[in-house]
Amino acid sequence: MKKKKGILIEVLDRDIKLLEKNPGKFWKHVTKIGEYAFARCETLKSITIPEGVTEIGKAAFSGCNSLKSVTIPEGVTEIGKAAFSRCINLASVTIPEGVTEIGNHAFHFCKVLESVTIPSTVKKIGENAFFACDSLRNITIPNGVTEIGKAAFCCCKHLESVTIPEGVTEIGEGAFEFCRNLDTVAIPSTVKKIGGYAFRGCERLTSVTITEGVNEIGAHAFDFCTVLESVTIPSSVKKVGTWAFAACFRLESVSVFEHLVQQIRDGEVFKGCPGWQHLYVRAKDGSVKDLMAKETETETKTMPEQQKKSEQQKKSEPQQSETQQSERQKREQQRRSIIFRDRV
Repeated sequence: MKKKKGILIEVLDRDIKLLEKNPGKFWKHVTKIGEYAFARCETLKSITIPEGVTEIGKAAFSGCNSLKSVTIPEGVTEIGKAAFSRCINLASVTIPEGVTEIGNHAFHFCKVLESVTIPSTVKKIGENAFFACDSLRNITIPNGVTEIGKAAFCCCKHLESVTIPEGVTEIGEGAFEFCRNLDTVAIPSTVKKIGGYAFRGCERLTSVTITEGVNEIGAHAFDFCTVLESVTIPSSVKKVGTWAFAACFRLESVSVFEHLVQQIRDGEVFKGCPGWQHLYVRAKDGSVKDLMAKETETETKTMPEQQKKSEQQKKSEPQQSETQQSERQKREQQRRSIIFRDRV
C-alpha cells in the first residue's frame, strides 16, 4: 500500500487483509483515493469508504471483479472517470448528497447493477456513466441534473422507465440508445436539444412526449423505435435531423407545425415508416390540415389527360383483342368451307 500527502496511491491484493482487520489504520490520513488505487484488486468484495474522503479518482476501483457493495460517505464531491468501471458483480450503489458530478464511464459495464440512487446535488451525468448496466431497470434523475451525457445509459437493455426532470437542458447523443425495454419517455420543457441517436433502437417505446421548449431533435434520435405509433413535434422545434424517426414501422400519424414540413421532406425524417398515413400540419392561424390526405386527393384530381386516355385504352385493349380474335376465327371458318367445296 502506498500513500502520499493524504492520497491513497496504490493498493495490492495483499493489502486487503489489512483493510479488513484494521480499517482505521488503513484509512489513516487519507482524503483522496487516487487514480487506479484499487484497480483490479480481485479479492476486494466490499468496501466502506470512511468520512473524510472527498474524492474518488479516475479508475480507482475499475476491474474489481469480486466487488459487490460500496458505501460512499457524505463529503465526497466527485466520482472520477471510470471509478467503478467493469465491476461486474457490483449490485447496488448509493451516491450521497454532496456529489456534483458522476464522471465519464463511472459505472460502465457494471453488468449486475440493479439500483442506483442519484442525489439532488448531482449536476451532470457523464458520458457512458452507466453504459451497458444490463440489470438496471429504472432510474430517477433528480431535479438538480442539467445534462445527461453522451451514451450515459446506452445499452441498458432491461431499463423500463426513466424520469427526466425539469432542469435538464440537454439529452446527449445516444443517451438511451438501445434501451430495448424502455416503453415511455417524457421530455420536459427545459430540454433544448435531444441529441442524435438519443433513443435509437428503443424497440418497446410506444409513446414519447416532446414538450414545448425543445429546439432541436438530432439525426436518428428515434430511429428504429419500431412500435412507436404517433409523434407530436411542438412549435418550438426549429430543426429535425436526418432520419430522426426512420424505421418506426408502426408510426401512423405525425403532428408538426408548417415551418418543419420542408425539413421533413428534405431530411427523410420519417424514412422507412410503411404505416405512415397522416401528416397533420398546424398553421400559424391554428388551422390543421392532413397534408398527406390532401396530396393524395390532389393527385387524383389533377391526373393528366394523357394518363387518363392511356388508362382508358388499357381498359379497351382486352375488348379490341377479343373482337379481332372473333373476326379471325370467322375468316378461318370461311376459308375452310371454300376448300371443302373445291375438294368436293
